[in-house]
Amino acid sequence: WSNVYRGTSSSPYSYSKTSVTIVVNDPKGGYLLAGMVLPHDRSPGLEPVSMVIKTDATGSVIWSKRYGGAGYYTSITHIVPSRDGGIILSGWATAAIIKTDNNGNPKWIKTGFYSLAGTRTSILNGVIELPDKSIYVFSSTFDNNSSYTFGGNIQKLDSTGVLLWSKQYDFGLTYNPVSTTASG
Repeated sequence: WSNVYRGTSSSPYSYSKTSVTIVVNDPKGGYLLAGMVLPHDRSPGLEPVSMVIKTDATGSVIWSKRYGGAGYYTSITHIVPSRDGGIILSGWATAAIIKTDNNGNPKWIKTGFYSLAGTRTSILNGVIELPDKSIYVFSSTFDNNSSYTFGGNIQKLDSTGVLLWSKQYDFGLTYNPVSTTASG
């Protein structure tokens, strides 16, 4: 089977640029597709949004949700089915974790997964849920200055998204861009 997924004709996101970044089998059956949608209407206040589509085994849509706007958006790169029947989503752009119920409705959204130093940018690389429903978030970091120092973070959240602890690791790798002049 093959399907095309679009917004409704009354939506500013209809017929817009959609990027599906991940597809996973849903343990309850069917598939979960996720990524980012760019609005065709570039009016002020319309920003890219995250999207998740739940389908049955033949690709027919069961539900479709968008998350974002209001100052943040995330291109979903990880989907983890959670122990309570919902899903845990993570991604990049504005680093965010989204916890949903089994119909894709957000239970909570956490943004701003930055390093303890505060001057680093984080890119979320993965998320796992443990049997106690706590969530570990793994991210790569780099400094936002003229030389890029690379590292990583591990953060632990409770089942409601509250940060329990955060550890930062420096990998000792630094990239110093070199400027050139017209004469070389």
